[in-house]
Amino acid sequence: LALRQQDSTVTRTIPDDAGSADAPVLIGIGVHIEPHGAVPSKLAGDLPPKRGRERADHNEPAFFKRQMEDLRTLVGIVDRHKGKLTVQAQTPFTKVATEAKETILSDLEKGGHEIALHFHEDAHLGRESERQSAEVWTAVMKEEIEWIHKAGGTKIRYWSGGNLCPHVLEAASAAGLDVMG
Repeated sequence: LALRQQDSTVTRTIPDDAGSADAPVLIGIGVHIEPHGAVPSKLAGDLPPKRGRERADHNEPAFFKRQMEDLRTLVGIVDRHKGKLTVQAQTPFTKVATEAKETILSDLEKGGHEIALHFHEDAHLGRESERQSAEVWTAVMKEEIEWIHKAGGTKIRYWSGGNLCPHVLEAASAAGLDVMG
């Protein structure tokens, strides 16, 4: 079912093959690159990150390499089936990719995949992130988007995360984002 805006009314368009065994099945595949090894932005002040169980992080070369291999394997499978991914990235993955001159994000974009921001607020804003102002959230989101740009993503409109922020829509909009998942 597609919705189209025409003038000030909304009309529904039902494809001819709706309900048919030949109709396409659309599946959205979002890939979150988690913030393993993240350190809160200096823009957020001195609040330490929320700590869970310790695990490997993207700053460790073997872990980063494994993450790259897994991502490339997934992309290969999806590409073979003519699918598309929304790859949602954040630091430290994007920072390590930039430093390693890894081109996976630009390669994905060139292949028609979408690059987006995945924003773990406590990882980037520290503990009690929900108490930060919309301006701080915006600044840190922009900082994260800039790392995605440095790592090769160019068209960043979509984000996921930021669920603790009472003003996440305001902050994301001010950071240039307009699609939330």
